[in-house]
Amino acid sequence: MALRLMKALGGGGEDRLILNVRNRNAVAEMPADAVVEVPCVVDRNGARPLAVGAVEPHFLALMRQVKTVERAAITAATTRSRAHALLALVSHPLVDSAAAAERALDGYAAAFPELADLA
Repeated sequence: MALRLMKALGGGGEDRLILNVRNRNAVAEMPADAVVEVPCVVDRNGARPLAVGAVEPHFLALMRQVKTVERAAITAATTRSRAHALLALVSHPLVDSAAAAERALDGYAAAFPELADLA
């Protein structure tokens, strides 16, 4: 996949790849600035996402929930906020409780000393 991407970006012709890119309305129901994983046309001018059509409501709800988690994680990383890190974990669909999120965050802070200063 990486070689195909490099070839297309390097002027080796057009290719179609599934990539994580800025939405730009490929998924109409998601914000234009959200990063989404969609089919793209790639050439020396970059990757252009292709519209995927309407997303079924239950899939869209999951996509929005995960995007909310990602944005909370970005805020946590850029502000060093433990509250936002905890919000990101507790909001994730695979985390079943606030207690589990707290344990996970404490475990990450223990394993990665650079996280110990989250305020």
